[in-house]
Amino acid sequence: MHILKTSPRARQIRLFCDAVGSNTDVGKIGSPAGFRLPFVSVDTLTICKRFRDAGFEERQAEIMTQVLYDVIQSSVEVQGRDMVSKTGLKQGILIKHLESKLDDAIKKLEGNVKLDINLEKSRAIEAHTQSEKNLQSLDNKIEVQISMLKTQHEKSRNTAIYTFIGMATTACSLYFAYLRLIH
Repeated sequence: MHILKTSPRARQIRLFCDAVGSNTDVGKIGSPAGFRLPFVSVDTLTICKRFRDAGFEERQAEIMTQVLYDVIQSSVEVQGRDMVSKTGLKQGILIKHLESKLDDAIKKLEGNVKLDINLEKSRAIEAHTQSEKNLQSLDNKIEVQISMLKTQHEKSRNTAIYTFIGMATTACSLYFAYLRLIH
């Protein structure tokens, strides 16, 4: 049995290439960086024996087995990065569902806010229109009052003029009557 260092992380990988070794010794590939992958077993002894049976020397068979093992390990690690666990998949589905519900709630809230804004806008327009009507009514009342005051002023002026003319005429008549009496 040989122990070789294979990766930059200096993991030890067991290669079982004994001429007399048993088939029960199996090299195992673990999961990358905390991600739980399905367990993968590689029977390095059988692979090594097959290389030797194909005509490779012991050292060549070990190296070829090591290279093959490294390729399998890196392949599993690369695939493991792209894989999603059941829990991760369920969480992803749950997140998508929650995002969908949140989007629906936001759209509903936006609709309610737009409805409230439009309602308030309508109320404001209605209040403004009512204020304009009230203002116009007040303007009309003021105009009527001004017209009434002008008419009353005109009447008072005319009455004053007529009274003045009447008094002047009476005074002149009295003066002329006095002059006539004196002469």
